[in-house]
Order: sequence, then structure tokens, then C-alpha cells
Amino acid sequence: MAKKANKENNDLELLESPEALAEQLSKGEEFLKSNSNLLTYIVVGLLLVIGGGFWFFKINLPEKEQLAQTEMFRS
Repeated sequence: MAKKANKENNDLELLESPEALAEQLSKGEEFLKSNSNLLTYIVVGLLLVIGGGFWFFKINLPEKEQLAQTEMFRS
């Protein structure tokens, strides 16, 4: 219970105090600067996974399905 009250006090202090807000923003900037390469690799990896899924399910799969249909019912 004390932890929850302490967290609420910290949140209020962050909203009311410009110095506390500036400190939190500077911590965020430092995190982004120190981990920019890692974050870039994660974003590119996610884009590749999403793009690969789109390619497979929207472009590649119907072509394979059509090929399978023509080979199953040759006349």
C-alpha cells in the first residue's frame, strides 16, 4: 500500500514540477542515444517480419494455391 501511495506522489510531482519532467525527458533522450542502433535493428526486424508475412499470405500463397489447383485437376 505504501508503494502505491509513493508512486502516486512521484507521478504528481512529475506532472507539477517542470524540473522533474525535464529530468525524465533527459533520461529518455539518453536511453535513445545509447541504444539507437539496437532500436533501429528491432524496428527493421519487425518491418521485415511484417513484410514477409504480407508477402507470404497476400502474394505468394494465392499463386501456390492456383498452381496446386491446376495440377490437381489436369484435363
